[in-house]
Amino acid sequence: MNIFVRDGQFFADGFSVRHSFLLSEGESRLISYIAKEGAGAAYITLKKGSLTVDGEGLVVISRREGAELRPLPTRYAERDRLEVTAEGTLYCVECRGGERSRLAVSEGAVWEHFTSLPLSHPSLRLIEGQRESIVELTASCRAGRYLAMISLSAGKVKLLLEEIGESILCRGNEVRVKRTLSDRRERVVESVYTWQGAGFALSREIRYTREIAITREEMGRELLECVIARDDQALLSLLSPEIRRAEAIYDYFGEVLSVESPLTPLSPTAVTAILRRNGRYIAANYDFDYDDAGLIENIRCLDEGGDDRG
Repeated sequence: MNIFVRDGQFFADGFSVRHSFLLSEGESRLISYIAKEGAGAAYITLKKGSLTVDGEGLVVISRREGAELRPLPTRYAERDRLEVTAEGTLYCVECRGGERSRLAVSEGAVWEHFTSLPLSHPSLRLIEGQRESIVELTASCRAGRYLAMISLSAGKVKLLLEEIGESILCRGNEVRVKRTLSDRRERVVESVYTWQGAGFALSREIRYTREIAITREEMGRELLECVIARDDQALLSLLSPEIRRAEAIYDYFGEVLSVESPLTPLSPTAVTAILRRNGRYIAANYDFDYDDAGLIENIRCLDEGGDDRG
């Protein structure tokens, strides 16, 4: 398997790796690295076609061409645990930080959720005075602050809210989140969640701090940046009437973490999306077809983490 490296200086068993190296089935290598986030080392092993990492600090991204290693900005693995009694039922809520950060309930209900980014310094607390028991999780992440809320009732768990941003303000029945994205428009997204007794109503304002001209070759990247920002207006302006449905596009792509150029040339309009699927990171290549007006009329997944999407 080809093992690619990015975002740092890497060494495999002490030998410098510029771009990639080969790893055979059953083989292991000691990978050390120096990056802007720091330095570290971990063992990687290829077993039954899957690459595993023994140690903290590296993330594996599955690709059509093999696998890729990148340093993780967050390398903490703290945990926090909270016991909550609701309607006579004891619930045990736990958050585990680190590479595959996870919020889970293990008693009273069985539920887990892999957070949208790796977390450090997680803190759980019960919000009093609500009809249902609500647990709040706050933590640090590479984008700034992280906030999630879940409700516990009748043996069920519901994710009410998950947000990240450079500032998160909770006041009364309102949560305000501000996030500046590192996309080409440098979008500033301000989200306001208002509690309505059984869930949150969401309103969102998106501002552009940089105006850009979009060519056909850049439309796919712009589309995926709209998906990340949940920028309905800009998203719909890129789509042909036959597929002009924002929620359908969001559902199709799922959780998109970032957009980049393909590792190997595919076509002038193709882009790569880094996705999160059930706690795994994968790279999916997409290309696009256009109607007579130059709008996107079809989205084609060329591959996803080495497998056809089907």
